Amino acid sequence: MVSDPLRIAFFGTDVYTKYSLEAVHKYMQSPDSNIERLDVITRPPKRGGRGRVLVKEAPAGEYAFEHDLNVIRAEKDKEIVNLAKNQYNLAIAVSYGKFIPNEFLSQLKYGGLNVHPSLLPSLAGPAPIHHALLNRHAYTGVTVQSMHPHLFDRGRILLQTPEIPIEPDDTTRSLLHRLGVVGADGLVQVLRSQLYTDPEYSVPSSYAPSYAGKLTSRHKRVNLEVQTLDDILLQHRVLGPLHFFQHAYSVKTKRDMKNKVMTVKRLIIDDVKDASIEYPYIHKTMASLKLGEYGYTEEYGEDKKCIIRVKDGFISATNMLIEGYAFQCPERFRKGANKRGLYNTQLITSQQEVENYWKK
Repeated sequence: MVSDPLRIAFFGTDVYTKYSLEAVHKYMQSPDSNIERLDVITRPPKRGGRGRVLVKEAPAGEYAFEHDLNVIRAEKDKEIVNLAKNQYNLAIAVSYGKFIPNEFLSQLKYGGLNVHPSLLPSLAGPAPIHHALLNRHAYTGVTVQSMHPHLFDRGRILLQTPEIPIEPDDTTRSLLHRLGVVGADGLVQVLRSQLYTDPEYSVPSSYAPSYAGKLTSRHKRVNLEVQTLDDILLQHRVLGPLHFFQHAYSVKTKRDMKNKVMTVKRLIIDDVKDASIEYPYIHKTMASLKLGEYGYTEEYGEDKKCIIRVKDGFISATNMLIEGYAFQCPERFRKGANKRGLYNTQLITSQQEVENYWKK
């Protein structure tokens, strides 16, 4: 079946989106392209920074503005459905983060395409890259699928890339980059081959179904009773700053401070490394630390590191904060610990105790 000239509504937001958008835009400019129109539909810019005064455009919007593509803001279902008046005949959604209503898709001759960073039905869901890394998968890949009228990641599989090996030192960013590139190439291949024109076309998949659920702050919690040094380093490499918990005095009110009211506070650390690499004798110099206890190296100023005893070794960190305050270097954190209600350097090691506290 020969395709009509394409009028594409391209839905997307983040860095992963940008790879596919750039590839489709370049293909549009090639002699063999049948793309007549390419509009970028993205969400309104978000406010951020101190006082939420900074307005930051999403990467998809940035690319579109830089290359003079038409940008349309749409976030609510009604706004998306109203886009049908623009007479698109194909939708492409790449990391848009919102379900495209069937009331809109059903009005497009060729429906919709989605570029999902996993080998479906494996790792269906909103966080496939993170879960592939956290679960130590040997490989992953990208699937170009049709958009299902009612469910995420249940469309017809039109193309799957070869298996992409996951390297031992991969981060979320490095794996996202590789998948972004091959996924963009796969999307252009589907457009060039016009695989979207046959409503019955699909290719079989040999991968077992699994679900990559949405990540929350709970995934950043470190379970000191269970997790090994390698587990913690992987968690940091994939998710960034890590969360621990510590008993402390409440400093919310003068009355709390006077009565020494006890509470539990979240301790967050960043720039986490295996301490034994920089300090080969750490197992001797910090031998007195118990599981979950932290101390500090002997350097002065910003060179000082925080050292935490974990199940089978030690981790170091150069950025720390107690909830309600900004990140600080370990030297400043140590000096201000008493003002923040910290009366010792022992983290809570019992996950059950943490769970019980947050249920209150």
